[in-house]
Amino acid sequence: MCTSVFKVILIACLFILGSTNAAALPKCSDLPYKDNCIGSQTNPDGSFYQGGFKANKYSGKGELTLLNGAKYVGDFENGLQNGRGYLTLPSGNTYDGEWRNGFREGYGIFIYKNTGARYEGTWLNGNQKDGVLKNPDNSSQIFGKGLNENGNQSIDFYKNKCRDLGFKPETESFAKCVLQLSK
Repeated sequence: MCTSVFKVILIACLFILGSTNAAALPKCSDLPYKDNCIGSQTNPDGSFYQGGFKANKYSGKGELTLLNGAKYVGDFENGLQNGRGYLTLPSGNTYDGEWRNGFREGYGIFIYKNTGARYEGTWLNGNQKDGVLKNPDNSSQIFGKGLNENGNQSIDFYKNKCRDLGFKPETESFAKCVLQLSK
């Protein structure tokens, strides 16, 4: 239930934040070449895109639905996912995070629908890099660096995460954040 509500809020925010830019752009004409406009396009592979175009490529805020049912909602640049976006796969697995040149890259959260496991951390070229995979039974697996000498996640990893989330160091809310993440 919370995940569904979160998805709706995220998608609404993406379009609200992008609406200022989108409202400034005119609707694309019926001509095949689309530049600095908002429109839609069905591709030869059956995928469907609606959103911004620049130089006939996806640009700005948009939504891409593939024939297999995968759906990406977020930022595009030069025809590729670039910036912040939310991906729902046909399996129900989801990714919410940063993209670069069509790949998951930067910070993101991947949720495995069937198991309830959740990977939270950084990505590079579409692969998990540094982060934690937390399972519903509270067991976890560490990926990449950020480990202390005992092989456990270092406290600095959690401090950095809380800073990234906007908590100010040396405050009670910061301490609670670090404590909660380290559980």
